[in-house]
Amino acid sequence: MQVRDVMTRAVEAIGPDTSLVEAARFMRDESIGFLPVLEEGRLVGVITDRDITVRATADALDAQSTRVGSVMTKPVVTISESESIYEADALMERHTIRRLVVLDGRGALCGVLSLDDLAVLPDREKDSMVEP
Repeated sequence: MQVRDVMTRAVEAIGPDTSLVEAARFMRDESIGFLPVLEEGRLVGVITDRDITVRATADALDAQSTRVGSVMTKPVVTISESESIYEADALMERHTIRRLVVLDGRGALCGVLSLDDLAVLPDREKDSMVEP
């Protein structure tokens, strides 16, 4: 089974010049805690609700004037949509992350794969993720 078979395709993204207030409101309104950050269509980072809390609030940064680009996570761990779910699971474990940005063959954002996506796999698929 490949990443493309289980990833979430409907992915929202945000620009690096967006204020933290706008990003937080968007996350709240869409009930999401993770947004890829694109600049001119190119992936430059990701912003999470945790980034806003830990990197901005803990340092008393002004959420209206602080931009996503100054607190986003970079570099981003990515995976190709054609990789196996075993490789995705191993990559998440190796980097201690819960989500992977998925890129298509041209290197463009095409989805996100989360631990939740892997958790709902049938048991036979989960069993196949264990390295022989």
